[in-house]
Amino acid sequence: MVIAPEKLVKEKECFSCRDVLWYLVFSGFAVSYMIKLHLSLTIIAMVVAPQPKATTLAQCAWNEYVQKSNSSSLWTNATSLTNSLDNNTTNTSLTSWDTTQTLEHSPSKNETQSNHRFSWNEYDQGVALGAYSWLHPIMELPAGFLAHRYGTKLIFGLTIFIPATLGFMTPVLARYHFYAFVLLRALQGGIADVCWSAVHSMTAKWIPIDDRSKFLSAYFGGAVGTAIVYPMCAILINSFGWDSVFYVTSALGIIWCVAWYYLAFDTPQEHPRISVGEKTYILERLGNSVNITTSQKVPWKAILTSRPLWIVTIAHVGYMWGITILYLGIPSYFNYIQGWNIQAVGMLSAIPQVLRMLFSYTISSFSDWLLKTERMPIMWLRKVAVFLGCGIPSIMLLGLAFSGCHPTLAIAFMMASLIATGATSAGTLAVTVDLSPNYASILFGIMNTISSIVKFLAPMMIGILTNNNQTIVQWRLVFLITVAIMFSTSAVYIFFGTSEVQHWNYQDDEEDPVELEKLRSKVNKADCEETTAYIPKKRDNCSYSESAECCVTEMND
Repeated sequence: MVIAPEKLVKEKECFSCRDVLWYLVFSGFAVSYMIKLHLSLTIIAMVVAPQPKATTLAQCAWNEYVQKSNSSSLWTNATSLTNSLDNNTTNTSLTSWDTTQTLEHSPSKNETQSNHRFSWNEYDQGVALGAYSWLHPIMELPAGFLAHRYGTKLIFGLTIFIPATLGFMTPVLARYHFYAFVLLRALQGGIADVCWSAVHSMTAKWIPIDDRSKFLSAYFGGAVGTAIVYPMCAILINSFGWDSVFYVTSALGIIWCVAWYYLAFDTPQEHPRISVGEKTYILERLGNSVNITTSQKVPWKAILTSRPLWIVTIAHVGYMWGITILYLGIPSYFNYIQGWNIQAVGMLSAIPQVLRMLFSYTISSFSDWLLKTERMPIMWLRKVAVFLGCGIPSIMLLGLAFSGCHPTLAIAFMMASLIATGATSAGTLAVTVDLSPNYASILFGIMNTISSIVKFLAPMMIGILTNNNQTIVQWRLVFLITVAIMFSTSAVYIFFGTSEVQHWNYQDDEEDPVELEKLRSKVNKADCEETTAYIPKKRDNCSYSESAECCVTEMND
């Protein structure tokens, strides 16, 4: 007999340990993304203000001017063009250098000005911003393996603690030497960007399959961190200078690490404050699919030749391609084509991030409800989620591609596309845990290593197609290629994918169902006395072997 866990949890605690873990993971990703993205805005305040360049008219603004000029006088045309240049355009690079400066003396790269700004040209700034992703592809798989071997509490904690600690050194190294600053950013990114792989192992050991989608929505805490970091940076820079951005975000990281150290544990068995009801609930729902030991040999050959793993990896590559285009390409599109200024684009990019997180939580909670009530098999649920997270965004991008110079349509399609990607928490992110709870971090590390290549290829495609050719036609081609990739890769998983636990997840030396039942029995026997403390009356005629049943009976009374 087993204790009715739902009854015990409701009676004894307001927040379960899994709820606490969700908030910890959510806030951890938010802080990680703050450390990752704060330089995008801070670097504008760090560099010497460039000499103004001649503005270029966005294509849609130019089309509007031409239409007006055909029905106006010559004097009106000249005024219209001047006003269009003033009102509908933006400096395409806030941190670029005028080439005429090369004729004059320019301070060295490490020479600071009286206002603590650096003489970094546009190329240098690109190097500094891109350094964060240099080590990402080679760190994903090692991070997944280390999390499997040493536990998520240590590895995920270090992915935030080390970058946060290095962040305190950023202003000093930036003033010391440019390449010291770049190296620091590369180290931060190489460690911080593997947080996704690191946390997957804990997810497998803590979260039953019918609670998994909602828990994985915590991974989208990064979206909320993205929405917070830009206005926060602006306030800090205006009030205390650009140095404060690095100190504040690093301090937030350290504070989070303290909470993580005291509140997070790798398995329910290790948690000193978990209730017997919740612990039993988790053990019962996980069954024998997860081994609490971490010393078993990793079946590398079986993993690397697993057809289901490569199918879900293909779908994740399509998702990563689309999200990279949305993150990196959309700001340029609205700047060059629609004629929006940088401030407006920044606000436009932040709003859907919050909506994306809310959509992820909603669709994930609904997915878990479908599983608990057995209204949809898990395999079809994952396929529907993949379609929502990849297929729907690709359809919205198709609308964006043909929205032309209609900014309202463009905004609607862009926001719908980005928000819909939140469904991936119930899709590809969950499938790697479904396939092998014992090796979830390793599987995710492999999948994300392959997908990280997209972070280089997608921006390269944008540069090739739009370099000195910022037109609707070229951007339409960018979006159509993205539509083809996202839709086709999601179709591969929808037609051929699975979410069944793979045979190589189980090892010969791991616990069989009999051993697991013994463990559950020990939990019930050891904690039944604690449980009955919450029962008004205790039956004295229950035998020791029936203690668990008695506990439940009294609770029901």
